[in-house]
Amino acid sequence: MAPNKLSKKACPASRKLLIFSSIISITLFMSVLFNAQEIKKVSISILEYDKNLIATRRDERWGGGDIKNNYTSNFDQDLRLSKSTYEHTQGSDIDNRISELEKHIKHLLNSTPPSAEKNDSDSSHMYKRPTYFKHDALPPQPIDNIKPTEVFSACMLIKDDNTILSEWLAYHYVALPLRNLVVAVDPHSKTSPEKILRRWGNGSNFDHAGASDKSYTKMNIELWGDTDIYPDRTPEQIKELQNIRGLGADEIVRRHIDRQMQMMSQCMKYHKKAGRTWVILADSDEYLVFNPKDKNDRPPMKKNWKDPNTVSTPDKVATENWWHRKFEYQKNTRSRVPRIGGNVSIADFVLAEKNQHPWLYEDDPCLNVPRLFYSSKKSNPSVVQSAVPDRIKEKYNTDTLNTIRYRHNAGKFHNKFNLLGKSIVDVARVSFENLAHVSDNTHSPIKGVCKRAYTKYDISILRFNHYLGPWEEHAKREDVRRSKEHYDWKANISEAEDDVIREWLRLFYVKFGLIRAVELLQLSSLSVN
Repeated sequence: MAPNKLSKKACPASRKLLIFSSIISITLFMSVLFNAQEIKKVSISILEYDKNLIATRRDERWGGGDIKNNYTSNFDQDLRLSKSTYEHTQGSDIDNRISELEKHIKHLLNSTPPSAEKNDSDSSHMYKRPTYFKHDALPPQPIDNIKPTEVFSACMLIKDDNTILSEWLAYHYVALPLRNLVVAVDPHSKTSPEKILRRWGNGSNFDHAGASDKSYTKMNIELWGDTDIYPDRTPEQIKELQNIRGLGADEIVRRHIDRQMQMMSQCMKYHKKAGRTWVILADSDEYLVFNPKDKNDRPPMKKNWKDPNTVSTPDKVATENWWHRKFEYQKNTRSRVPRIGGNVSIADFVLAEKNQHPWLYEDDPCLNVPRLFYSSKKSNPSVVQSAVPDRIKEKYNTDTLNTIRYRHNAGKFHNKFNLLGKSIVDVARVSFENLAHVSDNTHSPIKGVCKRAYTKYDISILRFNHYLGPWEEHAKREDVRRSKEHYDWKANISEAEDDVIREWLRLFYVKFGLIRAVELLQLSSLSVN
C-alpha cells in the first residue's frame, strides 16, 4: 500500500479527510478571486473538523497504527495547505486561531488516548472504557445544540389504559419534557386512546381535531397498530398472530411479549431515522423521575466495582477504574439532583451533565433504570391534598391521579416487588442493524447492546416509579398474569413513603392554567351536596 493512501479497511471518516484536503487544494487556485481572510476561515472550519474527528475517534476507532497514521498524514496535509494560503498575512486573530488548532490537534495525536488517562481519584491508575460497549453507529462527534424538548422520546404499547394515559402524558410533558411519542395499541384492547391523544398532539396516523389551537406546543404522537409493528408480515400472517382463541396462557404471554419487543425495535428505528437520541421504553404505569438520596437509603451490600489492586493486568485495572469513576459519580450525584416540579427538568439536567456518566458520549448507549414499586395503600387525605393546587382541589376530584394519591412503596432494596429495571436507549449510538436484533426480554431490549436488566438504586441517578393503582383500574387491563389474589398480595406494601414525584402537578397547573389542566387530565367536578 502506498504510504499516503488509505486501505480499504480505513474508516470512512479518514476518506472524508482526503476529500477535505482536495477541497483546500481547490481553494489555493481560487485564492486570486477571494479575499485571503475568507480562505483562512475555510481553513479554520476544516481544522476544527479535524480536531473534533480526531478527538472523538482516537479511542473509538484506532486500534492499529494504519488508521492513526492516516489521520496524522491527512491532518499534516490540511495544515500545510492551510498555511500556504496566508503566509503573507501573519498576525491576525484568524492566524492565531489556526495556530491554536495546530497545537491542539498535535497534542491529541501525540497524547495518551482517554482509554489510558489517569483516574482523577487515584493518579496511580488508568481508566478504560469496557470493550464490549457497542458504538458501531457512533457519529463523528456528539450531537450538539440539542434543546431540552429534543433529549427524550418514548415508545409505549398499551391495552385499555385510557384511565391512566392522560396522567402519564401530562407528567412526562412537563417533567422531561417529552415531545415525541409512539403509542402502539394491542389488537385485543377494547378501548382506543385516539381521543385522548388528539388533545395532546399531532400525528400522521390520525387527524388532530384541535390542530389550530396554538395555546400550547403539541406533542408529535404516532398511533400504531400491528401493521406498523410487523411491517414485513402479510395481512393474513398478522391476522393469525392476533388470533389467540384456544391458546394456553403461556402462548398468549409469549405472543404479547413478542409484540412488545417487535414494537420497541420498530419504534427505536423510527426515532433514529428522525435524528433523536434517548428513547424511553416504558409502560403507562411507569414514570421516569430523579432518584435522590433520602432517609430510606442504606449502604450497598458490596462495592459496585472490584478493587483495582486485586486485578492482575493493567488493562483490567484501567477497566475497573472506569467503573469506579462511573459509579462514584452517579452515587454522589444523587445528593444534588433537582426536585421534580422545579425549574430544572430532567432533560435540562442531562444536558448540563452530558460530559459525565452515564450521559458521557463514550458510555453505554443502553441505560438500565431501576423501578420502585408503589402500592395502593392510602395515605392521610390531608397529606395527599397538600400536593394539589388550591384552585383545582376546590372544585375537582384528583383521586384518579395515581402519582398524587399513592406514596407508599416497597423501599429501594425490596427486589421481590420492584423487580427488574426498564431501559432508555440512545438510538443515535446504536446501528439500525443492532436495533433489528430483537430481544425476548423487555428489561434488556437489544441483543448484544443492552447488557443489564437490573441496576442498583445507590448508583442510579434516575428511576421509574411503578404504580399498582386501584383494583378496578388494574382489572380493566386483561392479562392472564393478573389476578385478585396476586393484586392483594402487594396492595398494602409499605416499606417507605416519599413525595419525590408529586410536585409535578403544580408545575403543570402553572403552565396550563385551571381550565386547560382540568381538560387534559380529564378531572371530574366534585359532587355538590
